[in-house]
Amino acid sequence: MSTLAAVAQTDYSDYSGFSSASSTVNSKLKIGALTDSESSITANATATGDDITGTPDDEDGVTLPASVTQGVAGSMTVNVSNTSGSTVYLNVWIDFNRNGVLTDSGEQIATNITIANGTSNSNRTVNFTVSANASRGTAGVRVRLTSTSRPVRAAMARWKIML
Repeated sequence: MSTLAAVAQTDYSDYSGFSSASSTVNSKLKIGALTDSESSITANATATGDDITGTPDDEDGVTLPASVTQGVAGSMTVNVSNTSGSTVYLNVWIDFNRNGVLTDSGEQIATNITIANGTSNSNRTVNFTVSANASRGTAGVRVRLTSTSRPVRAAMARWKIML
């Protein structure tokens, strides 16, 4: 009798500066070219914890500026694909005050940007203004592509940005 190993179907957050979040992997929704899944959270301070587990490196979908300045406009590029059959939504948060919480005023910098079905490998620019009260140092960024339009905080905590 042979035994089949269960395939992980969950993508956990990778940045240890945020509380744990997860999403069910949906191969029809992608940020970047690669998708990974884990059987448990492997977060670390550089948001690369899942890269040491042997799963594909999935941090290829967001391009952040090298640095940003308090009170000044900035932008990031998010590469998205949607073959789900329905419109989906892109949400982005930056933890400007570096307190590990993404519910503070002004930290959700993109809310429900619609991504049409049939979108493939498309770059979306997300513009934002850095809070004048932003705390200097490395701030976490969470990016989520989802089928639900309510602005929930969930997986895709992978990238960091220097303030």
